Amino acid sequence: MGAFVLTLLFIGMIFGCSEDALVSSAVARSGEAGSKKDNSAYFKNSLKLIEMIEKKTDKLLPLAVKMPPVKHGEWRYFWNETEQPPQKYVLSMPSIVTAEKMTLYIKPIGKFTADDLKILGKIAEYLQINFQTPVQVMDNTNDFFPSAAVRKNSMGDKQLSSVYITDEILKKIMPDNAWGVLAVTTDDIFRAEGIHKLYGDTLRYGRRGVISLYYLKEGGRNSLSLALKGASHEATHLLSLPHCVVYRCNMNGRITLEEFAAAPLYYSPDCLCKILFATGGDIQRRFSELIEFCRENGLQEELDYYSRAYKIIQSE
Repeated sequence: MGAFVLTLLFIGMIFGCSEDALVSSAVARSGEAGSKKDNSAYFKNSLKLIEMIEKKTDKLLPLAVKMPPVKHGEWRYFWNETEQPPQKYVLSMPSIVTAEKMTLYIKPIGKFTADDLKILGKIAEYLQINFQTPVQVMDNTNDFFPSAAVRKNSMGDKQLSSVYITDEILKKIMPDNAWGVLAVTTDDIFRAEGIHKLYGDTLRYGRRGVISLYYLKEGGRNSLSLALKGASHEATHLLSLPHCVVYRCNMNGRITLEEFAAAPLYYSPDCLCKILFATGGDIQRRFSELIEFCRENGLQEELDYYSRAYKIIQSE
């Protein structure tokens, strides 16, 4: 029996779902199903599973903070996105962790200073805890960029095409066991004319994305908090999650650094529900390990939130 099946069975013990239903769901999710009957079983059992997970994550609603009114120039001013309930997430056939695809890969691109490498290591450590799946950092190879995929930004610094990174570089190197590949670069990135600040870019159903550390600094120095927010935001998109528009959440869309700073590192209850469904993670273990990570790295705001969330979940 695959590791992912065993994980779902463990969730079943926690939430009281029958073993037969969870095995059926796990088989469908691992790619072993294909008939209409199998697909029907997938939806039925997956909807039942996410409903049980939602009952647990809804306990965290008292900690959730509603989004403030939209301001001119913010993400929500330009993009009118709607909230996606957990059940609609299941019906969207999202990219998820399976027995065959259990590892998240990080691909460094460009030059990294000693401080950059330290941040990269912290990103890998955090993402492994956040998603409770293995994370592996790939080699930083001398990747070739054609002239059309490179330009100068307004500061005269190099900008790399995010589309070239996701559609050419990452597509060619994606391992068979990857649930996602996230490129991390210290260079600025661009997608199209008119978008001058791009923090990241992800193919939500293509399992490939990129995050730039170029703007994620405070006082001219790398910011661990902003780097973790950016990397976990884009990596979460790899699980097909859209932006969160109801609560302050890691998955809030952002154009400005002010929006970036205002978005927390943690997730809204609904987004956390989707992540637990997609990864098969254990919520108590996840919060416990996040508390330790934040304590070790001086992330006080996040430590306070995860500590309160852990007490709520543990008290049941």
